[in-house]
Amino acid sequence: MAQEVQDSRSPDSLNGRLRLPIAGTPAWPAFDQSLIAEIDLERARWAEITALTEMLTPGERLAPGYFVDPDWSAKDLIAHLGMWLTEAETQLINIAANSYEPHEFDADRRNAATLAALKDQPWDVVWTQAKG
Repeated sequence: MAQEVQDSRSPDSLNGRLRLPIAGTPAWPAFDQSLIAEIDLERARWAEITALTEMLTPGERLAPGYFVDPDWSAKDLIAHLGMWLTEAETQLINIAANSYEPHEFDADRRNAATLAALKDQPWDVVWTQAKG
């Protein structure tokens, strides 16, 4: 029988990303407890990104200049981060399920497609998707 793991942190502290198993669900059988520090660091950094973006005005979030060639705004950066977090989650789930298949992946093309797909989306849509 699998052990149960309870995450005592509130759902708000999880920032919409990587969630540890909660009471009543089986623990990950090969979960390396040393990864907890890495998970906590990711949560802290996502909280910092959240705090920084909340300080920006709506106009600042949309203004180009975060990155040049192509011109990216803070909104574009958040869309980029959200896409890669989703991709990582998908691949990790595949690995855990022993269904991962190595494949060619064009990161530059994926970045360009994400930027194009979300360029005209409002901040709230991009932010919600990034938070998962």
